[in-house]
Amino acid sequence: MAFATYPAQLRAKVDAALALEQLYDYLTSSSALGAHEAAIVKRRSALVEKKKTSDAALRELEKPQDGDIMTSSTIVGAYRDLLAEAGLTSLVCNEAISNYPQVWQHLVPTRAGDCISSGASSLGWALGAAIGAQMAAEVHPEFKKDLTTVFVGDGSFIFGVPSASFWMARRYETPTLVFVFNNGVRPSSLFLSVSKVVSLTPTFARSQGWKSPKLSMLGVHPNGLGAAGPTSELNVSFGPTDDLNPDYGAIAAAAGGAWCRKVKTASELGEAMREAVRVVREEKRSAVLDCWLTRF
Repeated sequence: MAFATYPAQLRAKVDAALALEQLYDYLTSSSALGAHEAAIVKRRSALVEKKKTSDAALRELEKPQDGDIMTSSTIVGAYRDLLAEAGLTSLVCNEAISNYPQVWQHLVPTRAGDCISSGASSLGWALGAAIGAQMAAEVHPEFKKDLTTVFVGDGSFIFGVPSASFWMARRYETPTLVFVFNNGVRPSSLFLSVSKVVSLTPTFARSQGWKSPKLSMLGVHPNGLGAAGPTSELNVSFGPTDDLNPDYGAIAAAAGGAWCRKVKTASELGEAMREAVRVVREEKRSAVLDCWLTRF
């Protein structure tokens, strides 16, 4: 499964650690600095300014939308700030799928090993991975964190077999804080990468449940029959009304004694998140925040 393709004048297979050491030695040598110092200083200055602009734009996206509406950016930004405020370290397992970029961008990890994700193409990885990561940290304590957290899409939550995963988490004493990005049955806002591919039309803005397959389809066929028809005809919606949406937290509570709460507005998020962290750290049981994303 191809990861990415970058244009290059030369491609060489190297030992990454050795090659980076050699590049660093060259770039910090007196001969390299003498020849390229001005260009390096200019480039570094430009990158610093670009980073400041990017950070400011991301912080703006974290603000709740009109109507006390949450987005994935709001949730991850609030989580990042809570960790900083409490002085906690965290391992994040990211299986947010259509919200992958928002987790990486707003979490702003600073240490290797703060975040992991699946390199494979199938879904349902995160809930089990969080258990395995904590068990591995008992053997390798240098990787142990104060908290293990999962950001997961609602479809991927189901694929993770939560009835088994939360039972295992209780059985092996590996409590996890889980954020479920719940797109529900009414549509979430399209993210920038998708809006470049397809415009929102009245027919698209009908029921929406399992969002990622539809986004994949629109990326390939933005003007096809699937783009013009309602989500219900694609068989990816969870139900015609919100009460037919799965109760993700209740599944975890029944299977593994997890604490759970539905979070439907941005103003509820802070208090719910602090309580969830407390439950995981003090009561040593999993916590699930069923977060309802932008709906209209």
